[in-house]
Amino acid sequence: MKINKDQLQEALTIVQPGLASKDIIEQANSFAFLDDKVVTYNDRISLSHPIEGLDIRGAIYAEELYKLLQKIKEGEINISIDKNEVNLKFGKGSARLTLQEEIKIPLIPIKGEWEKLPDNFNRFLKFAMSACSKDMSQPELTCVNVKTNGIIQATDSYKISHCDLKKPMPVEDFLLPASMTKDVIKINPTHVNKKGDDKWIHFKNEKGTVISCRLMESEKDYPTLQKHLNIEGEQIQLPKTTAEILGKAWVFAKRDNLLEETIRISIESKRMVVFSQSETGSFSEKTLIHYEGNPVEFLIAPHLLIDILKETNQCILNENFIKFEGEGWQYASALQSEE
Repeated sequence: MKINKDQLQEALTIVQPGLASKDIIEQANSFAFLDDKVVTYNDRISLSHPIEGLDIRGAIYAEELYKLLQKIKEGEINISIDKNEVNLKFGKGSARLTLQEEIKIPLIPIKGEWEKLPDNFNRFLKFAMSACSKDMSQPELTCVNVKTNGIIQATDSYKISHCDLKKPMPVEDFLLPASMTKDVIKINPTHVNKKGDDKWIHFKNEKGTVISCRLMESEKDYPTLQKHLNIEGEQIQLPKTTAEILGKAWVFAKRDNLLEETIRISIESKRMVVFSQSETGSFSEKTLIHYEGNPVEFLIAPHLLIDILKETNQCILNENFIKFEGEGWQYASALQSEE
């Protein structure tokens, strides 16, 4: 069979987050091919994506196949199966890869009809994830809480994100671990399904990509957050140059995990300072601000503040909190006085 190399490589890239770095679960570091689609599974998430023209059933060790495709310059690959091997021919080259005919990774069942997600679901999911905790002693706070009534919220007890879709979710309440949100957002899902195993939720996009996520189970009810957002204080405007400064600060705040990216903003009389740091360097820039109060500072994810600034540069500031608010969303963070 002849397969478009770029399409195959794109499909493998899409499902790559579902691979495990170690083969703790059998075939968790392999691409599983089910006729015309490729599947990965690592016990936390499972991803699948269709591949036009493909007709293979079995598992192939992921690292060698993926790295090989990155090196192939030809646009078309001829693939054939010989017993327990997959033969690839491209230009003047060829390769043979072991094919495990029995697929041993669990295939998560998806039952019933897919339901359309409300508008702004992806945007608000990304918005909320930055307020999640990293402390597993309170596991429910490491998740985004999505409610049937359309509320998407998160907190680590210091930061609060509260969003309202203005429409109900077509599934029951669930806790989605923040570590999975970036993978859900990446596929830009349009539909959701939670009718199979209650421990899993499934999202699908227009290209046929499906991501299945293992949900967090908690014996505690998620806290009600909106009541903590009744914050009063001085209304100030962040400088018009803030987004430009953030773009530079983000260079030193970049991390492999989006959830670990943070910058520090200090505000004092007539001056705002944006600071970020990496293992090899740091960034700092000062700018004027119309503010006469006591010195304060707060930490925030750069991608979040950049998204906030697209809608508003106004915030409410008092000695304890800073709060931003826009159409359908609120975000507040505890402040700490500068020493």
